[in-house]
Amino acid sequence: MTTLPATAIADIPAGWYPDPQGSFQQRWWDGTAWTNEFAQYQPPQTVQQALDEATPEQLEAAAQVAALQSAYARERLEEARREEPVHAEVLTEEQASEALQAFEVAPDGSGVEARVLQRNTTASFLLAVAPAVVVTAAITLSYLQPQLYSVYALIGFGFALAAILLGLAAADQRRLLDVGHNSTAWPILAIVPPVYFVARTVIVSREAGRGAPLPLALSVVVVGAIAAALALAPALLELLLRTS
Repeated sequence: MTTLPATAIADIPAGWYPDPQGSFQQRWWDGTAWTNEFAQYQPPQTVQQALDEATPEQLEAAAQVAALQSAYARERLEEARREEPVHAEVLTEEQASEALQAFEVAPDGSGVEARVLQRNTTASFLLAVAPAVVVTAAITLSYLQPQLYSVYALIGFGFALAAILLGLAAADQRRLLDVGHNSTAWPILAIVPPVYFVARTVIVSREAGRGAPLPLALSVVVVGAIAAALALAPALLELLLRTS
């Protein structure tokens, strides 16, 4: 014999009821526990017919069985969640908004966990401003310590900038993949930051439903500011290219 699941034992009269373990058969309840006796379930032609033909005692018993089935299903679901945690479903912002409008969280807090694909990363913002930092460092060294600013120093700053850009682009790519993106821009494109960010924005917008314009805009502003400063202030360009 099979005992009731760990729920409050209801006062249900003996009889044939739908199997609470979901076998799609009728199972004999002897008044205290489920037996191993099964019978083919013969559903009525309509739900309305079943309700019309049922006695008050049968209706009450059916309601209690349904409550037991629901409690048993909840227990099995909790066991399954403990054995294998359910991962969050990755949704775009638009899909998440639609899901939240159509989905109401149950009183016990159960429900579908939705998370929005991240579009901007810390590495992407650092990559956007890196050229300004390196160029400023080179000009500062040339101005304060001209004897140390040789052609090798200029080449070193160039390699350092390339390494920083490629490293930050790789970190940006890794972060985007970790949060659920399937593809990203090639890090090698970061040698020319605006080109990298244009490619990145196109790919991110395709997967997340929206682009990532902030890093792109920041990169364009930074590169434009550097170009304008060197063009409008020839002394800065001279400091940058002057070698001892």
